Amino acid sequence: MQRLIKIKDVVHRVPVSRAQIYNMIAAGKFPPPIHLGGRGSFWLDQEIDNWILAQAKTPVSSNPESVAEPSSSIPDSAAKLAA
Repeated sequence: MQRLIKIKDVVHRVPVSRAQIYNMIAAGKFPPPIHLGGRGSFWLDQEIDNWILAQAKTPVSSNPESVAEPSSSIPDSAAKLAA
């Protein structure tokens, strides 16, 4: 039986922010919600599970959401103190 889940449950299952989920929906990279009237948005739990499995099978290089921005090994404030 399919269950409907709310955005807070989606955020708990998918390790990205709520805003990033909506950005991915707009880009066609995440399942869109089901609107049942009012302000409620819901997702089928199986659709989220299927998306997670698909991401696990996608190579990291072709999955931009999973690629972290490069960062310096020394924070700017520490680099200024060392100078």
